[in-house]
Amino acid sequence: MLFQYKYLEDHPIEKLQEYLDFVFLEVWCKANGEFGIEKFDGCPELKAIIKAIFYDDSISVPHLYEPIQEAFNIFKNLDSKFIDQLKVWYKNNNDIEKLCSGDKTCQPISYKELKTIHQQEELSKLLNKFYKNLYKNVLGLKAVYSQFGKLGEHYQQFVELNDEDICPFCGITDIKGQYHSKREAYDHFLPKDFYPFNSVNFKNLAPMCTNCNTSYKLQQDPLYEIPKTRDPLFDRDNRRRKVFYPFTIISPEITISVEIKTKEIDKLKPDKLNIHATSSQHTEEITTWKEVFGIDERFKAKCCSKNGGLYWYQQAVDEIDNVEEGDKNEALKKWLAKIKRAASTKPWAENNFIKAPFLDGCEVAGVFTDKISSI
Repeated sequence: MLFQYKYLEDHPIEKLQEYLDFVFLEVWCKANGEFGIEKFDGCPELKAIIKAIFYDDSISVPHLYEPIQEAFNIFKNLDSKFIDQLKVWYKNNNDIEKLCSGDKTCQPISYKELKTIHQQEELSKLLNKFYKNLYKNVLGLKAVYSQFGKLGEHYQQFVELNDEDICPFCGITDIKGQYHSKREAYDHFLPKDFYPFNSVNFKNLAPMCTNCNTSYKLQQDPLYEIPKTRDPLFDRDNRRRKVFYPFTIISPEITISVEIKTKEIDKLKPDKLNIHATSSQHTEEITTWKEVFGIDERFKAKCCSKNGGLYWYQQAVDEIDNVEEGDKNEALKKWLAKIKRAASTKPWAENNFIKAPFLDGCEVAGVFTDKISSI
């Protein structure tokens, strides 16, 4: 991840996660007796939302009261030790930053593990349906957005705070910003199809360009290396890895370099260049980032494209050709230095963060020397 998002603090929509904490810890984990609306007396705001949805005749699908009741009836029959373990998993699955850090003391639980290892198929199925429905449908109900605001309003405030207008996961694709009427999708960084409890935790929700979201990341789990067997639970502990947390306070210092193995830039193909991304303190995170978002392929494609590397090369050639008198080498060096300054101050504008390394690669490969010699 090339740069981090600033987290939108204290937005009203975050209270929904607090309400879910109440459901899990106070209703489910303390399940006893008969289920009724009085179970929500300790959280009157949530109680009002549940009643509003329950008595809304325009809503034909049960969203909160009934599915909470179903899970309540399962929790009543769980032993106390397993409930204590569920509490640990609930906390871990919502500690997105710690999970991303690779801390082995913070182990998440997946739906598949809950079903397969812990023999809780019915619970896994109910939780899966409940938490995915929260994001897909419940956020859009009037009883919810009238209290917290709509997701689109949160997005608008988010992009006003994060105004680079570039996807930080790739750096090469624009994302819709504050002057657009549409918005990008919020990606569940830890996939909602894999993990319970965090589907509306906004520390797990990050706007992402369509290319990153639907073409490359898809449903990959960034916390684990892709398994070498068909069973994703195989050797799970040893596959755990570090990944960039989208909202960390300090952005990683990543150095991009481009190695070009040909002087025929007009015929440049991906197999004729290497992309190197390095960081002294984030080696493992970079490896994960490159794998999950297809960074090598995408950066190489950019460098080989007509409107990418070939255009940047042509700009350099035009700069050389425009020197009628004087030292063409010196003129080129001044222009390249200008590009480097732009990459330092405005790295995401015009793909400067990859443009400058590409032109450096051309210079190291002797591309410009040959061009000047041929003039």
